[in-house]
Amino acid sequence: MPQLRSKALTPQDRGDAPLPPTGQRRLALISILQASSLLIRAFLLPAVLGLLVLLAGLAPALAAEVLQVRTATLLQIGDRNRSYPVQLACLEVAPEDQAQAQQWLRARLPRQSRVNLRPIGSVGGTLVARVTPLPRPGQAIAPGDPMGLDLSSGLIAAQLASPGRGSSC
Repeated sequence: MPQLRSKALTPQDRGDAPLPPTGQRRLALISILQASSLLIRAFLLPAVLGLLVLLAGLAPALAAEVLQVRTATLLQIGDRNRSYPVQLACLEVAPEDQAQAQQWLRARLPRQSRVNLRPIGSVGGTLVARVTPLPRPGQAIAPGDPMGLDLSSGLIAAQLASPGRGSSC
């Protein structure tokens, strides 16, 4: 079988300058790596840290939003690109008060209201949490205003629910 490979050309055969000795090549490679390391420390690292600080400042603006009041104790909450059910924690609504409690929640939580969730647990894929409405931009919460209370406490104060039983309540 004929040889298909040709003999490797040396730098002298190609007319190139001879290669520097191995030690000089290593020093050149080390100096290139040191220069790139300095570039990363001087420019890239501060840029990445600045971006992280900027994104951390935007985090409060990306709060969870109410998508729907489904029942007297169940909300549909959206968090950017996710949607999940949230059960109000630490309360029980009597069957005869369900409609009034649902209307009370809808009055305080129009769609896209921002809320703060304090998870307590989950039951069957539903998050159980204390839910506190957040003020709209430019809105202040007066002392004693039910807007500052979590929704469970507000329903109990409105006598539409009773405190729930449980170790985490």
